[in-house]
Amino acid sequence: MGNEFCNCLLLLVHEKGFASLGSVMDYVFLLLFLFFLSMLVVSCLLSSLVEF
Repeated sequence: MGNEFCNCLLLLVHEKGFASLGSVMDYVFLLLFLFFLSMLVVSCLLSSLVEF
């Protein structure tokens, strides 16, 4: 479900276009990317702790 949401979000962003929304959309997209990256790191750390 998470992947479907991400794909829909990417499709919406590409349909709207970065040029029309300007730097605000780039900033939001960067924040979302950093958020998902941090969640990925946290999940990897938690899974490694569970293994040990």
